[in-house]
Amino acid sequence: MSENEEQRGPAEIERDIAQTRDQLGDTAEALAAKADVKARAQERVEEAKGTVRDKRDELLGKAKGATSGSAGGGGGGGGASAGAQQVKAKAQENPVHTGVAGGFVAGLLVGRILFGGRG
Repeated sequence: MSENEEQRGPAEIERDIAQTRDQLGDTAEALAAKADVKARAQERVEEAKGTVRDKRDELLGKAKGATSGSAGGGGGGGGASAGAQQVKAKAQENPVHTGVAGGFVAGLLVGRILFGGRG
């Protein structure tokens, strides 16, 4: 034993042991979180859902902008506006089909994110 170790009292050694236990507990917790594949996959799915929602909102905003922007213009953008209105009408007529298509696109995005486009 060195001189330093002989001078340490029991209380100091117990503090060191408690600190080491805390550090070990934190390390074990971090490893368990990394090993929890199901939770990590769920996090990625939630991220993908958020991305899909953001893109959907962005596209709907663009479609509304194109519809309102070309309504009074009388220019060459009438075809796009009419097409956007047709898509909107079809989506409202067939919400199940629209939901299935949206789910399919979300599934593709989740697969792309989870598996990195390997194929």
